[in-house]
Amino acid sequence: MTVGNTMYTVVYLVAILAFFYFMLIRPQKKKSKELDEMRNSLKIGDTVVTIGGINGKVTKILDEEVVIKSGDVKLTMSKWGIGSIETDDKNDAIEE
Repeated sequence: MTVGNTMYTVVYLVAILAFFYFMLIRPQKKKSKELDEMRNSLKIGDTVVTIGGINGKVTKILDEEVVIKSGDVKLTMSKWGIGSIETDDKNDAIEE
């Protein structure tokens, strides 16, 4: 193996690693950070959807748990189980 071939191999491997970092790892970290920020910004009265598809309203917030009311049932669940916060725009559109 010559020095030129070795250099091309190293450059090729670095290019592959850079591709995986910028196309897979970095976007996943960004999305994870956004989800953590969303879950930490929960407040009482927010309408949420869990990752299991349950819709409810936040009634109590503990350190790592949230109590939501869905219908006549109160559910205590981990914060990581909250998939999204519903915006008022969606709720207004449904009521009209």
